[in-house]
Amino acid sequence: MAGMAKQTPVEFFDLAESQEFAEFFAIARELTGILVVLVDPSGARVKRLFPPAAENSLCRLIQSRGPGKAACDATDRINCERAARARHGIQYLCHAGLVDIAVPIFVDGRHAATINCGQVLPEPPSEEGFQRLCTRLHALRLPAQQLRDIYFASPFLAKGKLEQTLHLLVFFAEYCCEMGRRLRAQAPSGERAEIELAKRYLHRHFREALTLQEVAQRVSLSPAYFSSLFKAETGVTFVEHVQRLRVEEAKGLLRGTTVPVTDIALQVGFNNLTHFTRVFRKYEACAPGRYRTAVKEEDGR
Repeated sequence: MAGMAKQTPVEFFDLAESQEFAEFFAIARELTGILVVLVDPSGARVKRLFPPAAENSLCRLIQSRGPGKAACDATDRINCERAARARHGIQYLCHAGLVDIAVPIFVDGRHAATINCGQVLPEPPSEEGFQRLCTRLHALRLPAQQLRDIYFASPFLAKGKLEQTLHLLVFFAEYCCEMGRRLRAQAPSGERAEIELAKRYLHRHFREALTLQEVAQRVSLSPAYFSSLFKAETGVTFVEHVQRLRVEEAKGLLRGTTVPVTDIALQVGFNNLTHFTRVFRKYEACAPGRYRTAVKEEDGR
């Protein structure tokens, strides 16, 4: 409809770079041993939400063989697509017999990403289970003793725990949908909601000691992604935006008060007069004291 702001859809990297995602799945990994990756709708981009050292050793061994990796990738791709078509979370067994989960994330009817996780045994390690694994992986010709040692050290989740984990992931996916809708609803025309939220926060708090990391956390983005997005959306860096807010506030105080320049510097967020003067010169081409004198001369004072 004419006059309505066009809302930017939630994209894969919005979710992949979200601090909430990272924190949630770090907790999930500690509680369940479940390892999570986020897959974009095309399957071409994957974001691992766990450190490399945490990767399942059994999966690492299987994927050390080309055919093993190809089978893993194919199984995950097929089931991520199946979950997206069904529009709900599913459990499935990979080609090696490990349990995996795929939970699609839809925002306003649009498929934004799929949570793909698992890499756990469906039952406690046993001799019978090991023999079934050997049969499944026979063609890969993996070192028998190494495979045995890794298998018997592999994590597992019982059926009930797996179902609870699936429900938890579905709940989180639904939360992400709602979070995305709320953010988009607050976005003005032509500007990302996260940046608008960040700018409002900065307008209220620019007088305080601020860091890019702190503000990025406020809008649930990683610092690197937030920094890049802020520059792309506003045309200035995060630091430049904060500096401009402080300089504009200082200009008002220089015009309308007799507060000493050093005190003004501290009031608007600078930690010393030298830094304040350098930044003020950058934007106004003169020192703060000279600016105050010039304004008063113009006003006939």
